[in-house]
Amino acid sequence: MAADGSNVDLSDFDRMRLWVRVSGPGERHELRVFLRNADAAYARSGALADLKPHELVFDASKERMPVDVELRRFMVASWWVQAHPQPLKDSGPELNQVKLLSLTTGGAVPPGSHTIELEAAEFRGVWVAPATFRLGVIGAWMLVITAYLLWDWRRSRKTLGQLLRRKNELQQANAKLKARSQDFEAKAHHDPLTGLRNRRGLQHDVALLTQAQEELFFPLTVVFVDIDHFKQINDAHGHDVGDAVLQQFAQLLQANVQREDLLARWGGEEFLLLMPQTVAGEAMMVAERLRQCIEQASWPAGLTLTSSFGVAQADGAQAMEAALKAADAAMYQSKQQGRNRVQLKVAERGTAPD
Repeated sequence: MAADGSNVDLSDFDRMRLWVRVSGPGERHELRVFLRNADAAYARSGALADLKPHELVFDASKERMPVDVELRRFMVASWWVQAHPQPLKDSGPELNQVKLLSLTTGGAVPPGSHTIELEAAEFRGVWVAPATFRLGVIGAWMLVITAYLLWDWRRSRKTLGQLLRRKNELQQANAKLKARSQDFEAKAHHDPLTGLRNRRGLQHDVALLTQAQEELFFPLTVVFVDIDHFKQINDAHGHDVGDAVLQQFAQLLQANVQREDLLARWGGEEFLLLMPQTVAGEAMMVAERLRQCIEQASWPAGLTLTSSFGVAQADGAQAMEAALKAADAAMYQSKQQGRNRVQLKVAERGTAPD
């Protein structure tokens, strides 16, 4: 959360105020807020999965903005506790080393395109402890009684010093808020569960790369990957196992693609791989290798996992949309033809796939 990468102690704050807009299909817009703590007792690796997640879920469509959230209402996510057993002293909520604030949809939202826009986040608490304030008043009265003139002179100097310090603190706070806003924007481009780019982040990166070096970006091959029968995994084993499968699936894909390739979680159990300077034939071989790795890997709860692939090539920026549609259509052909397959579909520039 801090601009320099350090953790933030929220233990002296009692509430968080959010200015957020949520849109998407359906009347309810369930929003899940995470505060991830990074105590060294369980987060030595620094990996996102090891940060203790404190979550709060509410229906944003029923709240007026800004919405005030009491920090005591955040509870440690049960799926994290099951995956990271801790001693009793470390098992409860901890907000003394918060590293990340993230927002995502809840588990009860309908499928479709959902947008979360965070305008600002404010943490609130008592600025000065009551006991400290009382001691200051008593001390001030003692100074007045003993030496009014000396006290008045010192008060003036103290007031001036406080004003200067407050001005400096406000400048630092504004700088931190600006840096946090930029950090929140970066977090909005990544999927909090898998750590991969999300759809918005992928579109942002593609736009930057094509503007900077379009001639080095194409030909480009689009590969859609979808986990077969993923709903059955959630229904039979629960969402904790489903989340673990998605995390491992993302790690497996990331470990088996080139550094220059762009990988994103497109939505649900669907992933998208963009392979610059790669023709469809080469991408087909990469997709087949990934399909075999997925089929042969060991998965949570003893599951056997397969996936369906759709491949299409874009020869320029104008052909990107058609290639995305063609790869998506090819992936669904793979599923219709029995799943656990790699399917190629050709789309001409500027035309939609059949």
